[in-house]
Amino acid sequence: PEDKLVQQNAAFALANLVEGNGCAEALLQAHRSEVMALLVNAMATNSNAEVLDCLCRVLLAASGSASGLLEAAFGNRLLQSPKQQAALLQAFSRHVEECDAETLIKLDVVGNVSTTFLSNNVAASAAIAVLGKVAEFLLQHAASPFQNGVDGQAVQAAVERSVDIIVHRLQTEIAAPKPDVFVYAEALGALRNVSRRSDRSEERRVGKECRSRW
Repeated sequence: PEDKLVQQNAAFALANLVEGNGCAEALLQAHRSEVMALLVNAMATNSNAEVLDCLCRVLLAASGSASGLLEAAFGNRLLQSPKQQAALLQAFSRHVEECDAETLIKLDVVGNVSTTFLSNNVAASAAIAVLGKVAEFLLQHAASPFQNGVDGQAVQAAVERSVDIIVHRLQTEIAAPKPDVFVYAEALGALRNVSRRSDRSEERRVGKECRSRW
């Protein structure tokens, strides 16, 4: 609908309907390609952060996994505005644990986030949040006895790269005449959480090198 208030209410209603509703999710996933196309088109014509967040939640339900959010973020030319990118990243950061290490490594999430989103001031804090969550998740994966054949060196390299990027961005904000307080706070929080995660006994082997970097 063209009316912005109606559009916003419709997005809220749809998001609340599908979240945790197995039947609704199954119906969306049965028509995944059509639903995904409709959602992407809706997002491409919207700049309201709350509406975009709701549409991302429906997109997650329709895709069946957090990987769908990654596909939309990295592979769709329609979703290139700063607010759209920020919404996708924020949604993904809340659902990193629903992805898998192999997909994160294969799609080079760390590299894509750093090159595509960190230069975008609107999406920068969300990008830092994603990098921190990915590093935490991969550290947890490194400690798991069930690693599904994912290359341990690739996992460690991704964690170290995430930390390097966050530290560099934090240093940039510290040196800036007017630092972005949101990016600054997100970077500090991400490093704190990764440090805590790497302090756990089973994850020290991977985390030791990362902690030395800051």
